[in-house]
Amino acid sequence: MRRTLAIALAASLLLTGGCDRARPAAPAPAPSAGATSVNDLLNEVGQQLDDDARPAGDED
Repeated sequence: MRRTLAIALAASLLLTGGCDRARPAAPAPAPSAGATSVNDLLNEVGQQLDDDARPAGDED
């Protein structure tokens, strides 16, 4: 379930402008409060994917 949500989030970010290379290069804007929350979400999704990729430990 988490992996599906992570893939959907990544796909929506790419579709909303992540792959738009037609625009000329412009100076990077200062990070805003919205950008930091998006970065936090992406970091959390990345951590969840890393956790899902680890083999399960032995449970008794």
